[in-house]
Amino acid sequence: MTYSWVMSMVSAQSRQAQTQVRIDSVSWDIDANTITLVVRNTGSVSATIEQVSIRENREETTWYSKSVTRSIAPGSTDTFTWTGALTLERSSPYVIRVTTTTGFYYELVASSPA
Repeated sequence: MTYSWVMSMVSAQSRQAQTQVRIDSVSWDIDANTITLVVRNTGSVSATIEQVSIRENREETTWYSKSVTRSIAPGSTDTFTWTGALTLERSSPYVIRVTTTTGFYYELVASSPA
């Protein structure tokens, strides 16, 4: 029984270690309150994106999240569009996060255009 538990933990940690994504690019449409992200799977296994989140790049700010369930094959990209409750402002820095179903997340600080 202990062996089974240990092996399942090792397998889960191995999948998480192999799951890696990054944000390749961010496009802004301030007037439409929309951000478009190109996310690349840089890992060795398929990655399923679970959530795309954004917050202002200041202390104690709220995350605004959008649930998604999209799988990206290793080496491939997918495009995600975020439109949400946070009103985007010009020339402002934001933290953008994509989270996978394994718990891996990638964060990027990007500034909206002037």
